[in-house]
Amino acid sequence: MTLVEENLNAVEANVISQKASETLWQEVDVCRKWLGDELDNIVSQVNIVASQVDPTLQIVQLFLEKSKNKINEGVGSTDDDSKFTSCCANSMYRITETIINDKESHERLFDELSSRIADIMAACLTNLPQVIAMKCHTSVIEKREACVEACSPTFWCD
Repeated sequence: MTLVEENLNAVEANVISQKASETLWQEVDVCRKWLGDELDNIVSQVNIVASQVDPTLQIVQLFLEKSKNKINEGVGSTDDDSKFTSCCANSMYRITETIINDKESHERLFDELSSRIADIMAACLTNLPQVIAMKCHTSVIEKREACVEACSPTFWCD
């Protein structure tokens, strides 16, 4: 997805969002954290037994609160890390608020999120041939070889 995003959406206005999403993804994937908080700690705050509220909804509400806090912490800051964190927190705030306010999604939350993720993946796969053509059709052979090497990990699964 990164290859598609960097090549087809490389306008200046999207650079901060792209860097923020890459930073956030690395934090989640490698460090198992969301905006600095351990994911296991967030899940452990959910009271499954005593609560009448759906545990998934409780997790979404925790993400909403954490996003609000991060937005308030980043107000007025000018460094890149704060910009990235604020961008991610704003996005998560909007997503979680939409989920919480949409009463129907409480029962279908997993299905809705899975569908949205699948749509994003499908859009990237649809654009992949265009990106490969852009990267590989260059006149200089050395540059073409490097572009093919950059595209090739896209096709390998671990």
